[in-house]
Amino acid sequence: MAIDFLPEQKGDMGIDNVADEIIKEAEKMAKAIVKEGEDIKIQTLEESRKKIKAEKEKIDREVAATLAGIKTRELMKAKMSVKESILNEKKNLIDGCFDAAAEKIKDNILQRLFEIGKKSIEPKAVYVNPDDVEKAKKLFRDVAVKEKGIKGGIIMESKDGKEIIDMSLERLIEIARAKSLKNVSKILFGD
Repeated sequence: MAIDFLPEQKGDMGIDNVADEIIKEAEKMAKAIVKEGEDIKIQTLEESRKKIKAEKEKIDREVAATLAGIKTRELMKAKMSVKESILNEKKNLIDGCFDAAAEKIKDNILQRLFEIGKKSIEPKAVYVNPDDVEKAKKLFRDVAVKEKGIKGGIIMESKDGKEIIDMSLERLIEIARAKSLKNVSKILFGD
């Protein structure tokens, strides 16, 4: 029997057309999906860039604020250090003035202080700077004269030992400083 080749049937051609259509539609969909993926990729990159830019700006602001804070703190420290140095120098000048005044009156003050102290108590002993012991013994013959580690002046002790009058140069300077510090400062520094 001979095999008969049948000519292409009209229906087969329709299948090929449908297949072509499906392939074309699939290609269109693939292109659309690729384009959508590209669009999403571009959008995601753009959003990421915006987020990175915003984060960088935020970090830049924080760094600037931190640096400004550090600069302000360092400036304040420097100002405080300068003010402290100035105050120390002023204090040294004032101390020098009071020390100079004490040196000027040191030699001629023992007798006067003794007379002032005798108005308050009857002394048993006077305490003086070691350099003033001989001078004090000549001035105060009826009173025991003892050494004391003071710059000058006298410390008087009553006969009963219950009262002490401190008229040492240190104490007198302390009193003078308390009373006149503001005026001395004004004279020296115009404060």
